[in-house]
Amino acid sequence: MMELDELQQKIKNMEHIEEIAHEIDNLKKKLAWSWVYDVDRQIEEQTVKLLKLKERIPACQEKIDGHAAMIVKLKEELTDKERNARSLVEKSREVTMMKEKLEDDIAQAVALKIELEREHVRGTNVLKNMNNRVKQLQKQIHDFREQYIQYTQDESSKAENDKCEIQKEINSLHSNVTRLKEEERGLHETQMGIVKSIQNMETEIVENRKKITQFKAHIRDLQQRQSDKVSTFGGQRVRNLLKSIERQERRFNIPPLGPIGVHVKLASESWSFAVECALGRLLDAFIVSCHRDSVILRECAKEVNYHNLQIIIYDFAKPRLNIPDHLLPSTTHPTVLSVIQSENPTVLNVLVDQGSAERTVLVRDYEVGRSVAFDNRIQNLKDVYTSDGYKMFSRGPVQTILPPHRKGNAGRLCTSLGEKIAEMESEIADMERIISQRTRDMKKPNDKREDIELKIKNLKRKRVEEERLLESKKVQLDDIRKTSADINRVTSSDTSELEAEMMQVEVDIEQKELLVQKTNLRLTKALQDENDRRACYKEFIVFHIETLACKFAY
Repeated sequence: MMELDELQQKIKNMEHIEEIAHEIDNLKKKLAWSWVYDVDRQIEEQTVKLLKLKERIPACQEKIDGHAAMIVKLKEELTDKERNARSLVEKSREVTMMKEKLEDDIAQAVALKIELEREHVRGTNVLKNMNNRVKQLQKQIHDFREQYIQYTQDESSKAENDKCEIQKEINSLHSNVTRLKEEERGLHETQMGIVKSIQNMETEIVENRKKITQFKAHIRDLQQRQSDKVSTFGGQRVRNLLKSIERQERRFNIPPLGPIGVHVKLASESWSFAVECALGRLLDAFIVSCHRDSVILRECAKEVNYHNLQIIIYDFAKPRLNIPDHLLPSTTHPTVLSVIQSENPTVLNVLVDQGSAERTVLVRDYEVGRSVAFDNRIQNLKDVYTSDGYKMFSRGPVQTILPPHRKGNAGRLCTSLGEKIAEMESEIADMERIISQRTRDMKKPNDKREDIELKIKNLKRKRVEEERLLESKKVQLDDIRKTSADINRVTSSDTSELEAEMMQVEVDIEQKELLVQKTNLRLTKALQDENDRRACYKEFIVFHIETLACKFAY
């Protein structure tokens, strides 16, 4: 039953929907007809309006024809206006040109007037100056005549007397100045001599003090050598090296031998410096028996910072070398080998092999050395040394002479150092006595120099005062001479030149007055011309303004 009810309900709904659809169709039809009726109504209204507009066409056409005729008329008027405008432009251009011409004429007239005014002013000023010049000349003539009247013979005589008196004073002052200059020059020379003497003594004192310082340093060095001969050949470094060698003694095959200088003695100390120069650094060297020992010794030297140690490897078992006579220099002068001694043959062998001691000849002085080294051509000769250290040798055609060096190390091979120390101390005492004596001797010259300086100052002050007074007298004499010359020139001069000049100036004044009058006439004419041109310009402007106003009004 429920299903039937539902179906019936659905059927009713469908029927209702169909009714609604049918009603919609009817409404659509009504709407369409309604639109048709509305369109017909609008068409009828537009048709009525068209009929009314068609009725107005003749009236509009009549108005259009009237306006067209008016446009034609306006175009004709525009053409006339344009023609008139072009004519006015041409006329305005002509007017402008005429105006510019009139303005130029006025400007020229004004410029001419200004120039004439300036010329008139200049002429007036020149006339004024000329009149002033005439007055000045008249005054000068009057003054000259007054001076001539006032000048008398007594005044001239008085001027001459004054000149004579002043000249005498000048001569006296000049002689005084010359005398003071001579005295001052003499004192200056004396002072320079004293100063030079003092400087010489001071120089001697300074040099002696330097020598004393050097001798004392040398004495300390010799005293150190005297107490410790080992340190003479290398200083503290060699002592440290010997201690290191002593510590490493077991590592050496044979203990090193050195320094060589410790093992060398001189047969004669007169050759000490020459031998030291000949052997040089070889005296500081050490001798070892093999390469291994040299390496160990180098390590020891490095340990004590002895970096430049010279090490010589030599066979200690080798006996002393026996040098034949034909291999020695054929000369009577000694060789280095002949003047040195050593208890160790290895030392002598090294000096022969490394230092050529057997071929180095020693001579007493420079001239003998030159003769031995260069003149005789001695066989087996290597070098020649003088007792003061000069080295001479020849290699082929080249002859060489070298000065001594490292002279401060002299005396390392000497054994009698005490005598040298005593000798130096004696020299130091002598120099100290000389210094003391020179110091005492300087007091008197210093006092004398101060006295001379005071005298020079006094003389200079007097001389300057005399020179100032002398210059003032010279100026006074020049003034008197100038005044006298001026007066003489005034009294002897003639006023005819001044009068002639005054007459010429008066003539020039007359001519200048004529020129000024002419300029004045030209100026009056220029003013009249300027006024006429300005009036013409004004009339021209007024006329054309009125003409233009009339045309524009038309």
